[in-house]
Amino acid sequence: MPANLVQKSLLFIALVCFCLPSFALDPKLNWKSLPSDHFIVHFPESYLENAQQVSALAEKIHQRLSPQFNWQPDRPTHIVLNDLIDVANGNASIAPYNLIEVNLFPPRSGKELADFEVWMESLLIHEYSHILQFDKKSGVPGFFRRFFGHQLSFYPSIYQPAWLKEGLATQLETDDKKHIGRRQSSLFRAMMLAELGINKPHIQTSGLQPQPQTQPTPRAKTQFKSLAQVNAHSVQWPLNTEYLYGSFFYHFLEQRYGRQAIFDFVAAYSNNWFPFALNTTSKEVFGQNFATLWQAFELWLPSYLAQEPQDTQQTSGHTETAIQLSHHGAFTGPIGTSGNDIFYLRDDGHQKAAIMQWQADAPPSVLVHVEHNSQFDIHPEAGFVVAQLDYCDPHRLFYDLYLYPHNADAVSPKSPALKQITHCGRYHDVAWHPNGNTLAAITTRKGLSEIHILSVHGELKQVIQSPNADTILSGIDWREDGQSLVSAAHQAQRGQWDIAEYSVKTNRWHWLTNDQAIDSHPQYTRDQSIIFSSDRDGAFKAYQTKPNAHTATVLTPATNLALHPKLTQDNKIVYLGYHSEGFDVYQSSLPPTTLSNGDLTTKTNDRPSALNIKLPQANNPAPYPSSNQAHSNPVEIPKTRPRNKPGAAIKDYSPWSTALQTTWQPIFDYRTDQGALLGIRFSGNDPLRVHHYQWGGFIDTFTEEPGGFFSYQFNNQVSITLTRSQRFLADTSNNLRAIETRDSIEFFYQLPWLALNQQWRLLSGFAIENQQFKSIDIPNLADSNSQDYVLGSALFFNNSRRYLYGISRTDGRQVYAVLEWVQEADSEFAGAAGIIDWREYITLGRRNVIALRQVLAATEEVDIPFELGDTFTDHYQGVNNVFNRRDFSLRGYESSHLALQGQYLSLSSIEWRFPLLNIEHSFMTPPLGISGVHGLFFFDSGNAWNDSADNSLVNRFINKRSDWHSSVGAEIIINWKLFYNANFSSRLGAVNTFDELGEDKLYASIGLSF
Repeated sequence: MPANLVQKSLLFIALVCFCLPSFALDPKLNWKSLPSDHFIVHFPESYLENAQQVSALAEKIHQRLSPQFNWQPDRPTHIVLNDLIDVANGNASIAPYNLIEVNLFPPRSGKELADFEVWMESLLIHEYSHILQFDKKSGVPGFFRRFFGHQLSFYPSIYQPAWLKEGLATQLETDDKKHIGRRQSSLFRAMMLAELGINKPHIQTSGLQPQPQTQPTPRAKTQFKSLAQVNAHSVQWPLNTEYLYGSFFYHFLEQRYGRQAIFDFVAAYSNNWFPFALNTTSKEVFGQNFATLWQAFELWLPSYLAQEPQDTQQTSGHTETAIQLSHHGAFTGPIGTSGNDIFYLRDDGHQKAAIMQWQADAPPSVLVHVEHNSQFDIHPEAGFVVAQLDYCDPHRLFYDLYLYPHNADAVSPKSPALKQITHCGRYHDVAWHPNGNTLAAITTRKGLSEIHILSVHGELKQVIQSPNADTILSGIDWREDGQSLVSAAHQAQRGQWDIAEYSVKTNRWHWLTNDQAIDSHPQYTRDQSIIFSSDRDGAFKAYQTKPNAHTATVLTPATNLALHPKLTQDNKIVYLGYHSEGFDVYQSSLPPTTLSNGDLTTKTNDRPSALNIKLPQANNPAPYPSSNQAHSNPVEIPKTRPRNKPGAAIKDYSPWSTALQTTWQPIFDYRTDQGALLGIRFSGNDPLRVHHYQWGGFIDTFTEEPGGFFSYQFNNQVSITLTRSQRFLADTSNNLRAIETRDSIEFFYQLPWLALNQQWRLLSGFAIENQQFKSIDIPNLADSNSQDYVLGSALFFNNSRRYLYGISRTDGRQVYAVLEWVQEADSEFAGAAGIIDWREYITLGRRNVIALRQVLAATEEVDIPFELGDTFTDHYQGVNNVFNRRDFSLRGYESSHLALQGQYLSLSSIEWRFPLLNIEHSFMTPPLGISGVHGLFFFDSGNAWNDSADNSLVNRFINKRSDWHSSVGAEIIINWKLFYNANFSSRLGAVNTFDELGEDKLYASIGLSF
């Protein structure tokens, strides 16, 4: 039997079976569809009101954007409402049909996406801008799409750097008159000022600051990024470079050439018959290439930002410098305090996120590891409560609550782990009650929030409705007497995020602030005043106010950003500040005098530009009704004309409405002296991504034999594949001597158990393969038919991590175990085989990794031996690592040696991986760049052998070590950026072997070792 019995026939199973995480939406929900003039909204039945609002908003946005792009898609755009993930985000795609997926979960106050009036409107504007930009066609691309269908080569606008695509959508989501959208936000302004190296905060590093454990990753450049850097952006901070630089660049174009010029550029680029003609199109529309425009953009930015609301902190008299307490950068934060101890979330992109403790007489120490973007609160006796994301099931990624005792030792193998107290609770913000026995947590469902009062065991005790039916809540805190709660609250009719207080005694809400500023992260102090962060003067600072006072005190010194403010016992203020490498914790003294900032309950369309101005007085807002009283009038939703009559528009969701809308790709594989493989592949999926399929055909020009395939996958779990393929035998003169045709059918079922910190997967299935051997010119060899059966199961475990700045997986392990049985019909051949493949990753300092691997394999039959040799690339989740796998990589040895084949196999590898260069540069033309370069030293050793008289495991896998074949070497890994957006890796290596079977050589390959 051939060694690769089902490897090729299982290829298409691999494409659909091994995806982490599962992206299909839950098919068990009763999904409905709501069509309108230009959209079809798909939604779970219980989300009808959300679907109607989204449908109306989408039509309103179409009427706004379509004339600007001068484009209307030929077919309706599908919109999928997703409330199964607690992340504020959306995405858009254009092949095989226009599709937008929107998460109903809204952003938190003080975050990048928080500057909005109506969250869903801002999100739809951004994503539909992508649809109109990518879908627009004319000229040659329009001709090809009209006659040859949806092939990605016919969508020229997708072949641009990410900053040109995301920048346009971010610019269009921004409304300067309403003060909404990221480009005009105080956060984006602070980030761009840091990129320019101006308006830096006044920082001192006194003896109070302990020696930090880590330092931020050095940037390739500390100043404004070049065009080549932005083209190839990967991990250099800020991570939102495409959105940040891109939106400001489009605003620069609009200011210089007019708004219409932006859409002229989109139209001109959509007419390109050859992609990547960026400079040509730029010269056509703007009269200059992008390099010249970028230089002008860099010169324009400082003067433009100087016209924005300026930091007037110096006029307040508070000029004390701040002390930087942490030095992690990236996503450090949020912050908590207990006495004079400071606790914060370290999320630096080099290691697992952790809650850190800072004390004046000791370096920062790790208390407990948590997940990225976690929230927490601390109680002096009860300890920590943490809200962090995890999988509820394969379709749901929700926030839940975890407890960690305050008196636990610093993190160690014996330290207590986080104790989960809610399951699928969706509690993304949490605060301890002063008694330490009760929690208040915010949950948001269908895009709207409420507060749940919970016991320390996660039991629901009370529900507090939000101030109004359309309110989003973010951040929460208890007053010291337990009689009030405070939260940042957003209502569309109020304009922005304000601070609202809830009275436990009266069961009522009232507003403490009411203006166009973004107010966030409110916290009570010991004297029952409230501190919070606000950008009311154009830059985020910390303020202090008291209920019904209507004035505020500025607490932080001159800075571009001060979020998550907290007070320590000795009346120091700590907050999350921003610098060119990300966020960190800062500390300063409170101002010596009370500084008034005027009325906080003012409704105005313009944010004030100075701290000392007096805003127009507004009436003191009356308390809002309790949860059992009538709500205020909700936001008016724009109407749109339905496609069908009222009452008949909503339909049952059907995945087959999109079944014939496919995208296609050519199949081409050229082999020296053996012709080519030519064909076409069609693929598609339904809007919920529950159903995936692909089918196609090809012909081998050497054998002139046709082949084909069909595969279907349901819910990322059930897969079926049919294939027909050929192999051929040729003589030394390359004359065809025999053809082997294979027809196969495979069925697999995958059962996942998912968590963010580890994943288990069980894959089981079978394959039936029929082989027809046709002799063309081989004497004494007759035609024959045979049939093979393969039955197998594979168990996968993965808790390895690759962090933001890592050069490979950094810690954890990947393990899989395979057990399979193969039967050849009408013969005595039958046998079982098993494989265990263990890969361990150990961090060794910053960005250095020790990677270990051990493989053990055994089979009952010598007819299907395992073999070692130069296969080089060996991915954990590729099909070659699963069923009927027989070849394993031993660098420096050719796999044709019989001495490297056998029933039993053992392989050990060790690599030391280390960083070399972080480049992140790409040419505009040609579209080729390099992200980074790292190196490694390796040692491989392995052996394969047949059974012996001594069948003991010791003899099979240990004593055989004397016959092992070993090699050492070094490799340089180059991470390329192709076409601005595609990433791939190549290797240049040198190997030295230790015996006559090996060969010392230099080599090059694509892909990674493991």
